[in-house]
Amino acid sequence: MKIGIITPFPPYRGGISKHSENIYKELIKSSDINIFNFKRQYPDIIFPGKNQFLDNPNLFNSNNIIRIIDSINPISWNKTAKLIIEKKINRLIFRYWNPFFIPCYIYIIKYLKLKNYNIKFYSICDNAVSHENIYLQKYFMKKFINHLDGIITMSSHVKNEIISLTKKDVNCRNIFLPILDDLPQKLDRDLARNQLNLPSDKKIFLFFGLIRDYKGIDILLESINNIDKSLYKKFKLLIVGENYIDIKKYKKIINDSLKDNILWYNEYIPDKYINLYFSSSDYVVLPYKSGSQSGIIPMAYYYDKPVIVSDVNGLVELIDDNTGFIFKNKNINQLTTILENCIRSSNLLTVSYENIHNMKNKLSTKSYIEELLDFIK
Repeated sequence: MKIGIITPFPPYRGGISKHSENIYKELIKSSDINIFNFKRQYPDIIFPGKNQFLDNPNLFNSNNIIRIIDSINPISWNKTAKLIIEKKINRLIFRYWNPFFIPCYIYIIKYLKLKNYNIKFYSICDNAVSHENIYLQKYFMKKFINHLDGIITMSSHVKNEIISLTKKDVNCRNIFLPILDDLPQKLDRDLARNQLNLPSDKKIFLFFGLIRDYKGIDILLESINNIDKSLYKKFKLLIVGENYIDIKKYKKIINDSLKDNILWYNEYIPDKYINLYFSSSDYVVLPYKSGSQSGIIPMAYYYDKPVIVSDVNGLVELIDDNTGFIFKNKNINQLTTILENCIRSSNLLTVSYENIHNMKNKLSTKSYIEELLDFIK
């Protein structure tokens, strides 16, 4: 079995590229695999961030990792399809997260079918419907699904969305997003706080990741505003990640008396510094209004941190007994109560670190690859 994966990969940055690299490094141990990367992922004019590329990418010197696909140039799609045939790929996996790429993906599939090439098509779907309201995305997604032999999802919510889109039986398996194998090691909490110039005697909450509307930072900040005044001097909130939207509207939410409690680190955080923020924190907060899955929850577990999440489908599936706290989506008062209880608690008696450790084992990359290979075989 020769496997090909069409996906973002270093030098591109972002969670999908990072997780694709993680999957590749485990797959290469046992499988014949080729990565077909993008040489242009997004045209600059539609990319919402500051930079699509890593500052110092760890590039692989390998003939089986090829930067070839230009997302808006069909000539490159044709070249990619021909190279897939040349490489004798018989299992082709598309990494799907945005309908912008569906024309490219369908072109490649149709070319290979036209050539009567014996190949099975699969997709790892980070979501079924994009977080943004994109015109005709359900129409294009349905067409893409109908060309596939199988789909891997990362939450039952996405699996159900895919089934509802097609209105027919779909060969679909749910495999949770794994913990990255090469995250920097956990640091001593006080050492990490000292490096970030953070106080050692306060409860610290962490929001980590790209700042986008659906992630509910406004809900989190409104909840912070409601915290009992007697607790103001006992906590800090770190908001860490590059903003894909203007954050001025969020900063206006915070009461003047609480502005010093919110520390903003609004830039892309290189992998080597991730452990500083997670090791410094006591709780990781995901106040998402919607979501299909999250790479942040596995990351929190890696650093032995309990999570506070909204009851959005795709998030709550990763919360086991006493690995975190759940509040009703957009319910500011419930989130405030959880935050206050966490601040008041002198320890974390309601959190089971044994269960967090069990979830870490469940979300290992090795387990993910075993299930993926079983599915595509």
